[in-house]
Amino acid sequence: MSEVISTLLGVVMPLLVDLVGKYIPDSKGRFWSAVLLSLVAGVVVSLADGTVSGQDIFADSLIVFSVSQIIYKQFWEKSTERESYLNSIGDIIRIADLRKQKK
Repeated sequence: MSEVISTLLGVVMPLLVDLVGKYIPDSKGRFWSAVLLSLVAGVVVSLADGTVSGQDIFADSLIVFSVSQIIYKQFWEKSTERESYLNSIGDIIRIADLRKQKK
């Protein structure tokens, strides 16, 4: 069951990596943030599944990372939805910053 959950998390992981990646200027940093987020997701999946061994955490993390990279390269990287998603996230952040400045 954890493989299915890891795969589903890998499908939505590019959204989260793009959100975090807006604040990381270099590509190596964005890569390592994707690795770290996949590792965290693997730990969460293993905890939820009740199998907290190093091998299970590694396997779940690897599934999340691999699927997220495939989804990103095949669908998300050149998608028009990606640009609108990033623009809407940027708008939300700008609005939050303006509200902070007014206080």
